[in-house]
Amino acid sequence: MRYKVSKLIGFLRNQARRHKSPLQNVRIDSSDVFLVSYPRSGNTWVRFLLANLGRYDRGEPVDFHSVHEIIPAIEVEAQREELQSMSPPRLIKSHSPYSSRFKRVIYISRDGRDVMVSYYYYLREQRHFQGDFLKFLKKKDLYPCSWHQHIESWLRLENQCDLLSIRYEDLIRQPELELEKMATFAGLPADTERLHWAVSNSSFNAMRKTEREKGRAFGSTEGFNFMRRGIVGDWQKHFDSAHKNVFKRYANQTLLRLRYVDSEDW
Repeated sequence: MRYKVSKLIGFLRNQARRHKSPLQNVRIDSSDVFLVSYPRSGNTWVRFLLANLGRYDRGEPVDFHSVHEIIPAIEVEAQREELQSMSPPRLIKSHSPYSSRFKRVIYISRDGRDVMVSYYYYLREQRHFQGDFLKFLKKKDLYPCSWHQHIESWLRLENQCDLLSIRYEDLIRQPELELEKMATFAGLPADTERLHWAVSNSSFNAMRKTEREKGRAFGSTEGFNFMRRGIVGDWQKHFDSAHKNVFKRYANQTLLRLRYVDSEDW
């Protein structure tokens, strides 16, 4: 069923009530650039890319601790103090559905089927979910909402803000080109040497290595790797006909809209 604008507005009002506390007392400037995505869609990778781009002159790649100091997450209470003390223009991470307070946005989308596989393993290994993958796909109260609602809330209202849309799959295929787009949007220097250095130090292997050697500042669970696989098309190993039927029921139109499928029968 197509996600109508009137239904979308009602959804956003409900989400605003649910997620009011993280945003209501935080200073937001018109020059702020928000990196927004649904969980497990590449937001952390984009943070590393942009933060490393800014670290080029220091020659010191970021890790899972320093990245929070450069691009804090607005929903994480422990990072809001850092955020409030920063001078504009600021880069800020968020998983929020559409917010009219966010005026400049880099929105990162990823195939929802890959997202759901990654999110399932993330929550299960963090011990926040018990059950099989089918049960997970039927779950009604995922944070911050369902994948298709999140995507639609931003892309159907993209004319309400200055929004640059980035696809995770394009980042995999041509990282330097996509990083250059984001850097230009955010007003960061993006010469060839800087781009190459930032991409090299933000590769999957580089990020997994720094996670293994230095750990993470938030959400650590023994034996858990935040960097799981990061590949495109992993969903094909996890979706059988039952999984497909559940996901198609509510997300097919969004998959079509983003050109992740070319027909309703995939």
